[in-house]
Amino acid sequence: MPKSRLAPILLVATLLAGAAVLLTTLARDDSLPPIDVPTKPRTARPKPRPVVDDPIEPLPAQDELEPAVGAVAEPLDEIDEADLVTAITGRVLTPAAIPARGTRVTLLRQLAGSALGPGPTKRAQDPITVAEDGSFGFTGLKPGANYLVRADHPEYPPAFSAPMRSRQDETVELPAVEFVVGCSILGTVRDEHGRGLPGARVSVFDLVRGFPTTATQDRVAATVISTDERGVFDAERLAPGVYEVVVVAPKFEAAITSNIDVSAPRSEKRIDFTLHPGHSIAGRVLDLSSTPVEGARVQAVQVTKAGRRFGSALTRADGRFRIDGLGVGEYRVTVDKAGYSSAQRNRVAADSMTVQFRLAQNAGITGFVYAADGKTPVPAFGIMLHELGKGDHPNRVRGGMRSFSARDGSFTLEDVPPGRYRMQVFASGFGPTWGEPLDVERIFVHGVKVVLEVGATLRGTVVDIDGRPAAGATVLLLENTYRRGPAAALLYGSYTHYASAKTAADGTFAMADLEPKRYQIEVQAPERMTLSKLDVDVAKGANDVGTLTLQVGGGVKGYVVNERGAPGNAARVTARNPKTQVAFETTCNADGAFEFRNLEPGDWLLVPSPPANDPFANHPLAAITIASFSQMTVTVVEGRSESVTLPIKTSR
Repeated sequence: MPKSRLAPILLVATLLAGAAVLLTTLARDDSLPPIDVPTKPRTARPKPRPVVDDPIEPLPAQDELEPAVGAVAEPLDEIDEADLVTAITGRVLTPAAIPARGTRVTLLRQLAGSALGPGPTKRAQDPITVAEDGSFGFTGLKPGANYLVRADHPEYPPAFSAPMRSRQDETVELPAVEFVVGCSILGTVRDEHGRGLPGARVSVFDLVRGFPTTATQDRVAATVISTDERGVFDAERLAPGVYEVVVVAPKFEAAITSNIDVSAPRSEKRIDFTLHPGHSIAGRVLDLSSTPVEGARVQAVQVTKAGRRFGSALTRADGRFRIDGLGVGEYRVTVDKAGYSSAQRNRVAADSMTVQFRLAQNAGITGFVYAADGKTPVPAFGIMLHELGKGDHPNRVRGGMRSFSARDGSFTLEDVPPGRYRMQVFASGFGPTWGEPLDVERIFVHGVKVVLEVGATLRGTVVDIDGRPAAGATVLLLENTYRRGPAAALLYGSYTHYASAKTAADGTFAMADLEPKRYQIEVQAPERMTLSKLDVDVAKGANDVGTLTLQVGGGVKGYVVNERGAPGNAARVTARNPKTQVAFETTCNADGAFEFRNLEPGDWLLVPSPPANDPFANHPLAAITIASFSQMTVTVVEGRSESVTLPIKTSR
């Protein structure tokens, strides 16, 4: 046989032999010793076997208040054979700091998160059992990924390690994973006659660590159990913390008890529930052509002084739904389904059985983004879709910023409800560009063309009063009508500036990719008065704002005392310039002291307010009383700090 044909056969035989040896070793001993990291990539590795935990049997109820706990059956990571030289090792200890024998350890990979919190986790490899000394090890990992381990033991609550980034050609040693002594929440579920309810589902949610762990961002219960034949439940092995318990039983009103504190080690809380006969809301969901909508999520929510009641159900093939287990009263009922606009109806009474919704099917927008010449596609860009109000004024953004990457500059915006919209497109090297208004009906709008405008650049220099460069100053580009003050956060929210820059050592700054329009420039620097420059016109191309000079302002400091002469702890003080209407606000410390620095020379009006948690702060006569009793006008002089005392009326 020619050597060219013999070589592939020998290679395949070698791979199969290596896989057989490894599988035989795993089958013979489930307890794996600490892993030595290989110095070279392996030539063969068996495909990982998916492992699914024993699922929790759900109750035979139609609706679910919250998803049940359980492992998500996801495929394991696909590992490149060239990355099999990266490993993570560690140990698992009991609360007494001795090896936790019999512990099962699962390796999880943490996906990308956001500013709202950490990302969801995904099982990366098969669970393993720790060795006699509590050690474990995982190899064949993706370098640069964030991993953490979950340890499970029949006597303790699950324990997690901190996320750790894997490194190429290295073994990452995790800090010891330590179990804690578990706590318990137990009790009895009875009906209104005092009889125990068997089979009721009891979901326990961790209010401290109960962040979503799946890509669906649903809240996941710490544990879900069912009551026994006497209606008794016992949620054991809970980590110390604060919990919420939700009890659901068919044909009964759901019950919720929150803020159950079991933070002390070995603590045990008893919570008994009495369920009352439940009420129902039923109806049907159709589209605008009277076709039944299947799989729509219908939710009923009631918020009262006594707490929050809610229930949900999915529509059947005929579009009908029924939400059981509700209490008496009126509910807000909402309907949601991907591809359709949401619908809502308020003040729906319990036992309403003919509630009907009609959903409008969403459409979308497709098109292309081109450079300023109108011919060259832009391969990477972002789109914000604004809903238009009266006079085609852009209102709220639907769906946030959506990023696109396509060589031909194409994009598709899906699941857009009927309405009137306008797109704003962002791309590197161009200014933010507005598209033409679009009317979206129940069909896609195709062929939209957006030609990006040439952006503007803005340069300038910041110096102090002696002409020296002001290095490290912050330069903000704001709405021209912006005025700094307590009300600015309500009017503008957190997005108070279009662009920002820091001055270099020579005091210069530069901003690029700006939308040509009229702005306000604000310059901030330590120990200098904030500079605001209005009516700055920025045109296409290069713009130079010239030299901006920072001045030294004056200050005001003092104390706030109540009517008894005691310090106004946590009282608020507002300093307002009557001429420019610029305002600043600060909070007093425990001694009632406050201070404003670098104010513009001139008259400033000081107005104190009670602490936010003081009942008098929301009293209708509070503003009138403070205006007549507490406010004070102070003249600020450059380079000086005035001292004052402000009396304030509070409820205490």
